[in-house]
Amino acid sequence: PPVAPPLLDTDTTYTYTADRQLELVTRPDTGTLDYAYDAAGRLDTLTLDPATGPPELHDYAYLPGPGPEAGTLAQIATPQATLAFSYDGALPTSEAWSGPGLTTASVTRAYDPSFRQQSLQIGAGATTQPAISFSYDTDDLLVQAGAGRAVPELTSVNSVPGWRSDLFAAAT
Repeated sequence: PPVAPPLLDTDTTYTYTADRQLELVTRPDTGTLDYAYDAAGRLDTLTLDPATGPPELHDYAYLPGPGPEAGTLAQIATPQATLAFSYDGALPTSEAWSGPGLTTASVTRAYDPSFRQQSLQIGAGATTQPAISFSYDTDDLLVQAGAGRAVPELTSVNSVPGWRSDLFAAAT
């Protein structure tokens, strides 16, 4: 019989730090993902080293303290793009991305005093879409998203087309 060709390595290996944080992933094609953490244990850099081609560094930055936003992810920077985050306390208020050859884009959120999302606005380049507003009933259930876009009301699982259930909501 002919000699069989050597088998390719099909294992992906994972290496962890003493603190049980993912440190290195080695793929079967010998490409790697190398994770580095800052002194606070947060992801600081991720280096993607493909089997072919140059490595790519992803850099993570966090908001400084003190304050409720301290330590929250502020930015991810890659060679192709930067993604920046803004917060009001623990609530994310905006994400914006930009980069060479990319259209600058953003998503902005506003909240009401009950911390429910009140509006969402999307922008791309010099164009900003009108905000989509959200309305809630007295039980804090979303009843409207945008102008004239009522959220469908389901009185039971049986009101969903093609879905039937028994007395205990088990599919029948």
